[in-house]
Amino acid sequence: LTLQRPIYHMMFIKPAIPDKIWAITAVSIAAQAGTLPVVLFYFHQFPLYSLITNLIVIPLSSLIIYAGIFFFILPSHTLFIEAASYLLNMLVTLMDAGVEFVENIPYGMLEGVYFDLAMAALLALFIGMISMAVVAGKKQALIMGLVVLLAFSFYRTRIHYHALLQKVFVVYMVRGHSAYDVIQGTDHKFYADSSLLASPGKIEYSIAPNWLTLNLNNPLPHTLNAKHYTLNAQRKRILVWAKNIPPVRPEQKLSLDYLILRGNLKFNIEDIFKYFNPELVVIDSSVPPWIKAPKGHERFYDVRKSGAFVSD
Repeated sequence: LTLQRPIYHMMFIKPAIPDKIWAITAVSIAAQAGTLPVVLFYFHQFPLYSLITNLIVIPLSSLIIYAGIFFFILPSHTLFIEAASYLLNMLVTLMDAGVEFVENIPYGMLEGVYFDLAMAALLALFIGMISMAVVAGKKQALIMGLVVLLAFSFYRTRIHYHALLQKVFVVYMVRGHSAYDVIQGTDHKFYADSSLLASPGKIEYSIAPNWLTLNLNNPLPHTLNAKHYTLNAQRKRILVWAKNIPPVRPEQKLSLDYLILRGNLKFNIEDIFKYFNPELVVIDSSVPPWIKAPKGHERFYDVRKSGAFVSD
């Protein structure tokens, strides 16, 4: 409300209808300026056509409130109450149709915007300084706002720079599934079983937040169809193993950095050390709950109990 009046007075429009449209737009701009840091921090997205949506929602919602008041104060079982009910239903249907129309316009949502608490605080401070400069006409507030904007840009650049240098290997915890990430900078190869790749909702809920936090690009997906895989990450020797162990014991054990066990294992889990010499055995979340890691064994990491395994 504090910002709405100065924004509205930035433009003088004489005709009544365009002036009303501009007044609604000024309210929308002021409201979005106040809520933008919170929206970006909690939802990591921003509706690009929200001003158009508000031009539909604000006037119709006002009419809906008036129609609802008449609906409750008019005598029941009369022609007037039926008319108020019909008008209320028509207005709600019209508002829903208008919002749905705007939602279906291509590129209506800016998604995947990484925004941490420090960035939200800096943006809120910048908006506050600019608002003070606009409302009170203080030049010092404008200068401070520009300084805050420079600090925001520096902080965002620093985060992106560190993202370019990162090298991370992740075994995710997604119950009943196998999911791994080999991350190099902002690019990454995502390995998962076919059922998980066919369930974008699970990926969006369990894995995508980590991609957003690490500033990653869209993944290059790989399906885990075969029983065994070798992964190349951070110059680590990583072997993914499922089901049976080899029928013949080798003369020399295969040395590994990480041995990832997945699926319904058909062997005693401790027998794996007869064939391999891993620094760490990681049991992923696709392994059934009745298959347990040996108690007190330091060379086991159970994703099902301890959460995602991260090596950087």
